[in-house]
Amino acid sequence: MCVELTPDCHTVVSSGKCRINAKNIYGPVFCDGDLEISGSFAHAFMGVVHVKNANANFPAKETFEEGKKHKSQISSTFSDFTTYRGRHSDLLNAIKASASGVFTDNGWTSFGTTGKSFYKCPEKTSQSTCTDRKIVHIVEKSGSFSMNYKQVLQESGLGYQANFHSNTYRWCDTIGSGSNMRCKQNGGSEVYADDSEGARTLVVFTNAAHVSLQSTTTDRLKWGPSVFAPNTNVKLQSEFADGQLIVKSLLADDSRTGDQLHGSCFSEPLCLW
Repeated sequence: MCVELTPDCHTVVSSGKCRINAKNIYGPVFCDGDLEISGSFAHAFMGVVHVKNANANFPAKETFEEGKKHKSQISSTFSDFTTYRGRHSDLLNAIKASASGVFTDNGWTSFGTTGKSFYKCPEKTSQSTCTDRKIVHIVEKSGSFSMNYKQVLQESGLGYQANFHSNTYRWCDTIGSGSNMRCKQNGGSEVYADDSEGARTLVVFTNAAHVSLQSTTTDRLKWGPSVFAPNTNVKLQSEFADGQLIVKSLLADDSRTGDQLHGSCFSEPLCLW
């Protein structure tokens, strides 16, 4: 069974509450819980919002570029959510049990040093002509922590792709093995592009209780990937998140008032068998 992460592309899918502090939200939002809007500054919602209840700061209808606000209409506006929530749970449990079984047995190629990163080439391309790979990183770290993309690379066995010749790569040809693996000089590569990663890169948090998504500290690379973390509370602390966020609850940093949720959804279905 292959699982689309959602039946259609939503910027946020939360099985619990959502607290939103982002200024611009570029697609539909679904919260199977309460929605809290942090602060009184202008928020621009550019898609339909499905939510059980919303606080007094929820913007008036005229602030929407498209769609309208829905309250207490979960069943009618996202009727398959219960089904998809069950599939999300099955998928997460399968990845935790055997990431290789979910990915390499279904046409993905493992890369890196730990077996926690996988890529798939677009259809009708070979390994020699493959570009714009779909990439999945598995982060097994538990507890509460912050994470930027370079740290994702480190956690998923690809630390050598960060800061290689002043660039950070999502994939590269390699030489060496184990702790000596590194990007090949003048080899093939794909540079991390934070505003283009949502549709092509997915980060799975399998054990985290709370994750804050952040930009890198020196070169300020924003949070690009989509996130699959149905058991994790997630907070955005980057200028934008390019990808979709599938989370337990969406939290907000109330001190940030200019961030954006782009809502570019990871487009490759994931298969359980």
